[in-house]
Amino acid sequence: SKFSGADDILVICTDYQGNTKWSQIYNYGTKDKAYSLDLTPDGGFVVVGSTDKFTIDVYIMKIDSFGRKLWERTYGCSEHDEGVDIKLTQDNGFIISGFYFSNNNKWPIPKIYILKTDSLGVAVEENIFSSPQQNYLAVTSRGNLRTRISFSLIQAGQLSVDVYDLSGRNVSSPVEGYYPAGEHCIYWQAPLPGVYFFRIRTDQFEQTTKAMMSQL
Repeated sequence: SKFSGADDILVICTDYQGNTKWSQIYNYGTKDKAYSLDLTPDGGFVVVGSTDKFTIDVYIMKIDSFGRKLWERTYGCSEHDEGVDIKLTQDNGFIISGFYFSNNNKWPIPKIYILKTDSLGVAVEENIFSSPQQNYLAVTSRGNLRTRISFSLIQAGQLSVDVYDLSGRNVSSPVEGYYPAGEHCIYWQAPLPGVYFFRIRTDQFEQTTKAMMSQL
């Protein structure tokens, strides 16, 4: 649907004869897409697709039986992630399948993206299935002092990611330990607005990148 010049999500609920009971338009970013939905135990629905609110991210939305929005969430490990299908799980959470494009522009091959959430849409586990071809570190600001740290390893090994402020002070070490080969991502909350430097160290490579954290 088109709403205020944006691409939005249109949900139509009908009776068993196809007569419209209600219809509702939802918008979050400027280009929102819906690919699938599932019925929830309370008689409502959960919808999955994508949005470009920050980067292109997986988007899920919970609505009640009358189409009223209850909550919405975005997820992703790269600059381009989309959710294609969503199913209710036995613990009343959700399992989402979709695709993912690497942060590395030299490798624009889609990979399988699987996300598990709880009943409120909070991410429990994210997995990317691919054959990594390059080591890299990428940082994407998500607003509200939150950032996404993505990294890829050709080979499994020990690694650490340290965060420094402009004075060179180590303010956080959000990643440390042994990681298998593949692509991974975590989320980090900055203590204050400003510029931060992110440095990854492994037996295979070392890389530093910077990002601006804001409260917007």
